[in-house]
This record gives sequence, structure tokens and C-alpha cells, in this order.
Amino acid sequence: MAVTKTLPKGWKLRNKQQYRDSFIERDYTRIAYSDGDRTIYINDIQEPNSFEGWRFLVRVQGTVNRQLGIAEDLSEAERIAREYMMQ
Repeated sequence: MAVTKTLPKGWKLRNKQQYRDSFIERDYTRIAYSDGDRTIYINDIQEPNSFEGWRFLVRVQGTVNRQLGIAEDLSEAERIAREYMMQ
């Protein structure tokens, strides 16, 4: 799992976990950052109608609810989340 660098002021790491699904032998990642009013979630998804495989969904909930992006890897997903935090 990628190491989170210093977060922008007001944002805190609320949850970071990785768990294994032994049935399909796959690790899943869940990360949540919060500033009190909004929470950014990063989690594994399998893109619908796609043979591309697994990606990372980045979304925000709270005063604003929307998808921020779908990333190829965890580093890219954290970059998307950090860009939103800097706004």
C-alpha cells in the first residue's frame, strides 16, 4: 500500500486498510480522508462492462457528493484525492 505524505491543512486520514478476499485471492484497499465536512474515499472497483480489470475509484461525500475519478493505480488515486484537498 502506498505511503501517504503530509496532508493539506484540515485533512486527516480517517481509515486506511487492506484486506484479502481468499475466495478470489485478491487484496482490496480502502482509504478515507476527512476534513470534517467532506470525506474522500478511495477503494478498489472493477470497471463495469470492461475487461480492463480493477481500478481505484476516488469519490467525495459530504457537502459535495461526486466521483473525482478512476485511477489505474493507488498512487494516481492518491494524487487525484490530494488535488481535490488542495482546492
